Order: sequence, then C-alpha cells, then structure tokens
Amino acid sequence: DNTLFLDDFIVFAAAGENNSLTGANESLLIDGDAGDVLDAGAGWSNTGSVTIGGSGYSVYESGENESQLFVNENVSVTG
Repeated sequence: DNTLFLDDFIVFAAAGENNSLTGANESLLIDGDAGDVLDAGAGWSNTGSVTIGGSGYSVYESGENESQLFVNENVSVTG
C-alpha cells in the first residue's frame, strides 16, 4: 500500500505538453493497485473515465490550471 501526495501545480510542472499515453496536455497517468492512495489536495473535479491500454482511469481536472490526472480505477483518491 502506497500513498502519493500531489497538488495541481506539481502536476502542471511535471506534466509538460502532450502526454502520449493520455493524449492530453499537462496530464499525468497514475497507476496503482488496491490499497494505494492518491492525495491530490482540493480543487480537482472528476470529469469522467477513460480506458487506456485495457485499464480504466478516472479523469480529474484542476480548477486552478489546465492540468489533469488520469488515475487507475484501483487507486483511492482523497483530498
């Protein structure tokens, strides 16, 4: 079990332009297993879900900038 702490500015700075896995700018793909947790802080909106490489991902968009998180459906999201 692992916990990852991020905020929208870290995601924006780390993501860069186009992510070849997600097809979106300023986006990070977060993989994990049951028991893993992502704490991204406040200000994220769940905008739906997508399938990438046969796995389901919830898509979260920042209210502060245009960054996005694609989070594996097995990972719990808090914040």
